[in-house]
Amino acid sequence: PLPELAAVIRGGFAEFVAMTLFVFFGCGAASSELTQIGGEWDPAATLMVAMQFGLAITVLAYATAHSSGGHINCAVTWCLMLVGKCHPFTAIVYLICQIIGSITGALFLSLIEEASHPDYIIGAPPRVGANSFQHETVMAHHALLGEFMGTFLLCLVVLETAVNP
Repeated sequence: PLPELAAVIRGGFAEFVAMTLFVFFGCGAASSELTQIGGEWDPAATLMVAMQFGLAITVLAYATAHSSGGHINCAVTWCLMLVGKCHPFTAIVYLICQIIGSITGALFLSLIEEASHPDYIIGAPPRVGANSFQHETVMAHHALLGEFMGTFLLCLVVLETAVNP
């Protein structure tokens, strides 16, 4: 049976808001604080950005857990659907809301970046998010493997702590 439509809409809206805020504040921290000192990334700024992302996801997961389960990540939603903890219809709605929320957060952030830098071209480096690797020896396949491993870790932690009895 399909889940209650009102609950799916409420959860989808929670996912939309959470992703909008997560992208806005997380990527906002990255675009405003990541600096280089003598050609190297400032470790304090890098740590601050990591802490911002970690604190944001924690706060937003607590804030949305009662409405949507606090997925706040397409991979988490997908994994929860695969193990039967999220109905496929709900997962599709959440995925759409998460994607639209991410785009909305990025749009808000780009408007702020544009306003604070009038000569700035939206999407041009180095302002909105990470537009390069931290070291010249890092290749795209290294970054992809890192993303895969981090996403796997996130999904494993969610599956083993939030839904595994």
